Amino acid sequence: MKKVDERFEEAAKLVVINQNASTSYLQTALGMGFAKSARVMSQLEAAGIVGPQDGSKPRQGLIH
Repeated sequence: MKKVDERFEEAAKLVVINQNASTSYLQTALGMGFAKSARVMSQLEAAGIVGPQDGSKPRQGLIH
């Protein structure tokens, strides 16, 4: 398995607590750039924390 981003755990906690999962949310809340937030979002999906992308809608949080 690939190594997860150093901000993965912080992003995962934020997504689970706030049930808001979008690349733009991570950019704003954690001060990440687009590329890093997109990479972390992909890692969150692979870990089963968020659902798949559905157009421009925020992703569904899978862990409550």
